[in-house]
Amino acid sequence: MLGGQVGIVGHVQLSDGVMVSSQSGVSKSLTKSGPYRGSPAIPMQEYHHREVLVRKLEKFAEKLKALEAKLSLSTTL
Repeated sequence: MLGGQVGIVGHVQLSDGVMVSSQSGVSKSLTKSGPYRGSPAIPMQEYHHREVLVRKLEKFAEKLKALEAKLSLSTTL
């Protein structure tokens, strides 16, 4: 099953039970049945996990800066 506006490169194979979400890009054969999303298309669960991490990047960067500042202070003392 393919959603709307899915792009697929030539000469790939899609196994039975593969579902590709709309606006995804299939750049290689999808051999495991199940839902896929993204460009390139990856398993839906992995896609959602990555989206959560992307939303947390700003907080991670702030924590990293705070830790770097703390380390630089402790090395100068």
